[in-house]
Amino acid sequence: MPTLDPSQSMTQALPRPTGVPTTSPVPTQMAPDSLANLRDIHLPSDVSAVPAFGWWLLAALMLVVIIGAARIFWKRHQARRYRRQAQQILKQIEAAEKTPREQLQQLTELLKRIALHAYPLLSIASLNGREWTDFLHQSAPNIRSLETVRSLLEQGIYDAREISPADIDQLMSFAAQWIQEHGALSSAPESQPDEQDEVADAHV
Repeated sequence: MPTLDPSQSMTQALPRPTGVPTTSPVPTQMAPDSLANLRDIHLPSDVSAVPAFGWWLLAALMLVVIIGAARIFWKRHQARRYRRQAQQILKQIEAAEKTPREQLQQLTELLKRIALHAYPLLSIASLNGREWTDFLHQSAPNIRSLETVRSLLEQGIYDAREISPADIDQLMSFAAQWIQEHGALSSAPESQPDEQDEVADAHV
């Protein structure tokens, strides 16, 4: 009669519990083919400290735009310099203790000097009377000139009637507006002579 191992007989006698998964043996060594199937690890490329070409191009374009805008602003500033100088002379004429007829003469000379400077291609020096006032109106059509102003500018110092301070005030107002707004006929030339000296000569 064969002898039974007590541990073997106990294992065979105990039933296997249900619901407990069976564990498969852990491989002690990976197959050679599994290592070959692994993909290489790609590391991110280094970030360059030098900006890309597109940023350099954008910076260059912005620099060109800034320089162009600065040049345009400077040209406009220079082109309007004689206007600012004329406004200063106009204030000096208004503040000076002169008779209305003397102020009329200075205002007429100032307007003529400005017109000669702003419209060098026109025969400004030969304009007198109605032609002179028509030119002033055409070069600044938005200004409403009163009949008194037209009469003073057409007759000038040869006007026989009495010139009152109120008449000069109206002429002062017209001159200030015309200095600021004239330019309907043509623009001032780009290359201009010494504007400050030219306009300053009109002040006596």
